[in-house]
Amino acid sequence: MHFSTVAIFSTLAVCALAAPLTTRDPITPTNCGKSSDLFHLSLLDVGPLPPTAGANVTLHLVGTLDQPIVAGATATVKASLGFLPLYSKSIDVCETLATSSSFACPIPAGPVDITETVAFPSGIPAGTYTLKLSASNPDGTEIGCFSSKMAI
Repeated sequence: MHFSTVAIFSTLAVCALAAPLTTRDPITPTNCGKSSDLFHLSLLDVGPLPPTAGANVTLHLVGTLDQPIVAGATATVKASLGFLPLYSKSIDVCETLATSSSFACPIPAGPVDITETVAFPSGIPAGTYTLKLSASNPDGTEIGCFSSKMAI
């Protein structure tokens, strides 16, 4: 996968860390974390849906962060097409946000309302993808876990 594909999977995953969620199909998010996770997402909206290869996609999320996300926070991002694993990588959350959004660490505790538009890579084949992200601060405190299927 080239950088823009990594960036889109990472951005989608980092921007969607918990549930309950309100979304438009074909994204069906699932919280794979615990109630003690630091980030509680109340709204995730991605549009247009389904995303089109080579077009812009706007991500909007609203939630609450119980404690700051600090430098050194890491996330494991995984993507698969059906049962075929396509991508698995540990990323630095702050570096990813700094290169793919307008946010910088530390991200303070409190309300979070993020809207970002990203270019969706043109090289992604059509199909139903499963995205999963789990993230934690450097002290091991879980930020959250998110899993979703997305049709392209």
